[in-house]
Amino acid sequence: MQTTTAGDAAGADRREHRRVRTLLTGQLNQGEQVAQGVVLNLSVSGAKVRLAEPSYLGAIVKMRIARLGEFRGQVVWRARNRMGLRFLDTPIDTSAIMTGFLPDDCLAH
Repeated sequence: MQTTTAGDAAGADRREHRRVRTLLTGQLNQGEQVAQGVVLNLSVSGAKVRLAEPSYLGAIVKMRIARLGEFRGQVVWRARNRMGLRFLDTPIDTSAIMTGFLPDDCLAH
């Protein structure tokens, strides 16, 4: 899989950690509800996810990302079939999981 830098300069200015574009399968769990989706971009602090029915704003969810594992997150925005997750674990803890997957300049040190 090839990853590239996300091109949204305005969004990048607000973000502490660089994101990369991805096309990874994901499974979102919120209580009893389970939904399949695609992780469109990823950083050590969050992800953009495409789902048929995004979770409500502020929801605490678990996102299982193919080849990486499970991450706890909070929905910080949603629009149509997309939503943004902020991971609840520290960027350093998340970096430990994503080492070898994300480029080194995307990891927290």
